[in-house]
Amino acid sequence: MVLFVLGASQWLAPSAHLAALDGAVYLAGAEGLGTGEGYRIVSAIGSPPLSTYPPLHSALSSWVWWLNADYPSNLGILHLWMQILAATALLLIYVDWVRHGMPPWLSASLCAAIGVSSLLQMLVVFFMAEPLFLVLVGAMAWWWRRFPEFAEKPSEAGWWAGLGGLASLMYMTRSAAAGIVAGIVIAGWFGGGPKRTRNLVGFLAPLVLVAGLWSLHPKVSSGGYLDYFSHRWAQLGGPGRAALLAATQFWEFVTGLTLLTALSDCVARFSNLRQIEAAGLVGPARLLQYLASMVVMALIVRGFLKSSDRGDKAVLVVICFYLLQIVVWPFDMGPRGSILLMPWWIRWAWTGWTSLQGVATRPWAQTWIPALAVVALVGTNLMISRMTFGPAKQEESLQVQMIGRWIRKNVPESDVVGADGSVSFFDLYRASGRRLLFGAGGEAQQRYQPVPQDPSLRARFLVVYAEPKVPPLAGWVTRIQEGNFRVLERQAATTP
Repeated sequence: MVLFVLGASQWLAPSAHLAALDGAVYLAGAEGLGTGEGYRIVSAIGSPPLSTYPPLHSALSSWVWWLNADYPSNLGILHLWMQILAATALLLIYVDWVRHGMPPWLSASLCAAIGVSSLLQMLVVFFMAEPLFLVLVGAMAWWWRRFPEFAEKPSEAGWWAGLGGLASLMYMTRSAAAGIVAGIVIAGWFGGGPKRTRNLVGFLAPLVLVAGLWSLHPKVSSGGYLDYFSHRWAQLGGPGRAALLAATQFWEFVTGLTLLTALSDCVARFSNLRQIEAAGLVGPARLLQYLASMVVMALIVRGFLKSSDRGDKAVLVVICFYLLQIVVWPFDMGPRGSILLMPWWIRWAWTGWTSLQGVATRPWAQTWIPALAVVALVGTNLMISRMTFGPAKQEESLQVQMIGRWIRKNVPESDVVGADGSVSFFDLYRASGRRLLFGAGGEAQQRYQPVPQDPSLRARFLVVYAEPKVPPLAGWVTRIQEGNFRVLERQAATTP
């Protein structure tokens, strides 16, 4: 299974692409740490410190710059590193499933299907933190399994300290671990775990240490998470729109839609097929997606109720707190937020399936039906991932190179170039040879609501990601358009 996932990942990885959004930030942090500049965005004007992205993923990836500091020639090593992380995570999940009674062939096949899905491949190709986070989730599942009787052994301070160490690593990988930490404390408290002071101290001590060290890291002028949230609310159009986004995310999680679309590329893209849109059947197709996901969620609930693992009740509490944090996060996490729950949700779904009366009395229903399903799953995921990470990604990379060459030729060194949050500043920096004023200006103006205080809007030139049919920002003129990438110039009368 591991070799299959690694081989498929090598086959699917595009030879050239862009590191955008979060992945570009993590690469910037890895470059800064690997070149001795510190945890900073070296490609931005002033090399500002990174403050809202925990540093562990960048720190563990910085060794690539020790071997080869030239990007993008080190792209192959970066891809291999990310593929190893993903394969390691899937191996840990496989072990956990087999230990809980799932057939080895089924566990391996499902891990292979997840490994070649476009979601996981996207996280790998764009250098996101989820593969490392999933490794730590798998390690936590293994640690949890080692002591299923933790609720009856409140004296196991060592176990709680180990759990706290894993939780600390998760927190330093993604801020989403805060909900997991809160869930563990609540579950342990009501389960009888850390009621003794030394156990609670043992769990929290590593967390307090790393959180304290992280809080000492220099912060950019944005002020950290509070200003980040207020900025995003302004982009979305106010707290009301943010609440609507949270309600939508909650509905998609509880109906199982995010899980099923994370697992199956076919289901995820069904309502977006050109044939479906042309026939005006998007609504019915969307309804079918929800019905299928609700069937899966019903199996998950049934499996949880039938589970004999005493630790599963505590796991459910942790999942609820994690989902609470994900739901209120002012970004649509979608399937990306649910991939970390697969170790438990899929195991519970299998328990729910095998506990059905018609399935329990028919052995073929536990072999042939799942076998046909996973073969179809692996095949469709592999095919769709190949189409997703094909020539289109390489074409975008070439477009950014052309934008960079235009900037080198036409923009004086004295002028400032900004880049919005949809543009890979990491690749644009190399293509243009210019440090950028990085922000979310173009994205805020064209996709959400105007946010005038965005720093990138102070630049004379602004690189944005926008389709050709989208009109330019008010007060700006388009100087060049390559694909969906556009260079805007501020009109003289609008200069602040």
